[in-house]
Amino acid sequence: MILEIKNLSKTYGDKQAVNQALKGVSFSLKKGEILGIVGESGSGKTTLLKLVSGLEKPDAGEILLDGKPLSAKRTKDDYRRMQMIFQDAVASFHPRRTIADSIRETTNSLLGRAEKPDLNELSERVGLSKELMERRPGNLSGGQCQRFAIARALSVHPEILLCDEITSALDVSNQAQILRLLSGICRDTGTSALFVSHDLAVVSNLCDRILVMKDGVIVEEGDARQIIHEPKEAYTQKLIESVMEVKDVRERVQKYWTIRTKDFNAIRLNELHDEISDRWSAELNARIPCGKALDVLDAGTGTGYFAVLLGREGHRVTGIDLTASMLEEARKTAELFKVDACFLQMDVQETDFAEESFDVIVTRNVTWTLPDPGKAYNEWYRLLRPGGILLNFDANYADNVRNHNQKESWVKPKDVYGHIGITKELSEENAGITLAMPASRHHRPQWDGILAKEAGFSEWGADEEVGKRVLREHDLSDAPLFLFWARK
Repeated sequence: MILEIKNLSKTYGDKQAVNQALKGVSFSLKKGEILGIVGESGSGKTTLLKLVSGLEKPDAGEILLDGKPLSAKRTKDDYRRMQMIFQDAVASFHPRRTIADSIRETTNSLLGRAEKPDLNELSERVGLSKELMERRPGNLSGGQCQRFAIARALSVHPEILLCDEITSALDVSNQAQILRLLSGICRDTGTSALFVSHDLAVVSNLCDRILVMKDGVIVEEGDARQIIHEPKEAYTQKLIESVMEVKDVRERVQKYWTIRTKDFNAIRLNELHDEISDRWSAELNARIPCGKALDVLDAGTGTGYFAVLLGREGHRVTGIDLTASMLEEARKTAELFKVDACFLQMDVQETDFAEESFDVIVTRNVTWTLPDPGKAYNEWYRLLRPGGILLNFDANYADNVRNHNQKESWVKPKDVYGHIGITKELSEENAGITLAMPASRHHRPQWDGILAKEAGFSEWGADEEVGKRVLREHDLSDAPLFLFWARK
């Protein structure tokens, strides 16, 4: 065993307010093994990692590295052998230094000035160009910074990587890349890893074994397959259900839109050739500052409808979506209308952009498909520059679904606006997805105002007549389109 933890305990606070964060935790880590540590917020998993790393001292218990107890005063070599990778990769670097300088500082401190880091090899190892190392962290994306944080840890040849929620701030595509990178490093070099996460689905795809923590103790441990498929504890089963259910629904959303891509694109192309596009442009232009080109994010761009409309006005538009087939059609549509727009595969709830990257964020029929709309509002607030505006067009689609569910039989809608290619099976799947999402349980846009306030927006409001002006006879009577706007 390369690492052994014996009866580790840690308490915070005083006699009046005691928080026993860890209560006699014990486990071991094999050489080359990736051990996942999962649990809800407050379970003790991050505290455990801080004690192992030496950032904090335990009240009781032992930490053994290669069978030898680590003293309270760690040596430089102790720190070298166990390297921490933090959740907020951007903040973990000095904001005024380049990535290369930060890496050199780490190697100088732990290896001495005689040993120079091989920046070419490190950048290649994490799949980025060496030129990016000459940038400061604020000029890189979160995913790029996380890769360089791994490179910095590798620069001192560690034996154990201590990973604290290192994928939680990344979008789905970057999460997958980081997980593949970490898995490859441990496989190729024999490096061990402790991987702390609240996301049991992420841990199950990466780790050899899993520890499940609750209230400062380990309630269950086993190999990844056993934990996921044959959990012994009710708490573990609860974690599995809460995480996997959301991921399953998101996968259903992507599958649904993948099936509907061609038909949906036909609807949007018809709109772009119809006078309805002029009405949409008028609504957007009435709320977006004119006179100069702005940086605009089309969140949940689909086949690029808003991106094309705003690109026509001369704005610098970036469209993001999780569905690859939608993005492919968006690129074709932009090319057809000679609009220069960038399209990227990202989750609108967890993007890879730096703070304050955009002047305007627009969304259309997106929030109802999200498992955590509050998280999306927080992300949109983070991405907007001061004074920036969010324009969120959506509807209470759950009301429409509930009304249809009360009917005795399904009637195929006409192949007109919004319904081209709809089958009974697709209609039922759409209904199931709609009712599974949090937005179905709230009255909107009032609920959007609560989320915007919690995210930090300074002002907000709603226009519930926009559907009548833009969609006119195509607007759903039991789920009319509304615009929710918010300003930073």
